Amino acid sequence: MNLGIIGLGRVAWLLEQDPLRGKPATHWGAWQQVKGVQLTAVCDNDPQRLKSFQKAFPKVKGYLLHEDMLDHERLDLLSIAAYADTRCEMVLAACKTGVRGIWCEKAMATTLQEAQRIERAVKRHGVHLAMSYPRRWSSAFQWVAQALKSGELGKLESINVQFPSNFIHTGTHAFDVLRMLGGEVQHVQGWLEAGSQRIKDSGYQFETKFDEAKPQNDLGGFGVLWFKNGARATLQASRKNYFRFEFEVLTDRAHGSYRQHAA
Repeated sequence: MNLGIIGLGRVAWLLEQDPLRGKPATHWGAWQQVKGVQLTAVCDNDPQRLKSFQKAFPKVKGYLLHEDMLDHERLDLLSIAAYADTRCEMVLAACKTGVRGIWCEKAMATTLQEAQRIERAVKRHGVHLAMSYPRRWSSAFQWVAQALKSGELGKLESINVQFPSNFIHTGTHAFDVLRMLGGEVQHVQGWLEAGSQRIKDSGYQFETKFDEAKPQNDLGGFGVLWFKNGARATLQASRKNYFRFEFEVLTDRAHGSYRQHAA
């Protein structure tokens, strides 16, 4: 099966060169583990990034525009690791070319309307779409989820989560793990804090119920989630000069935390 990759940054392939990370750590690193998949074309609108990739893999065709790559290549599989505000148009364009499977970086869109357009397109064209939430495959998170499900750790009471920056740009990973650990959510309450935003790092937007015609920038803040099983989760998203992604899980018999942090 022929594979194409749009976007040649950190999550696309550069993190494979980080000696401190477990492998595979990127889209390209993971695809190399799949038999029968051949990378035939890549795309990035930055000529230097494109040149760097082709220097490492000279047999792979390179394009500056994703439209050109999709027009000239017959792709079965596609990885989209481009910026958030371009993902929707890329998914919609790929669906019309016969691509059978798309692996897209999180979050899938920058607005609810874009997400709905993507959902309709993949259903209409019969395309399999997978979003990139690698923490769901972490052995540590999987162990906690299974131990909670089996009752080994007791009855879940609460989960406290802390992470830097925005609710969507980074927080989308937290929401995915929370559903993995606590199940479905029945009620949410939150407070947004403008001082926590990192607009330059995030292309995400959301619509407020007060004025849907004016999308707002992705913010941080504080939130509370109530699960259907009666447990509760708190989330704190605040601007920091370091990376911290921490879950504290408390049950009626045990407690513990899993952290990811870096200077």
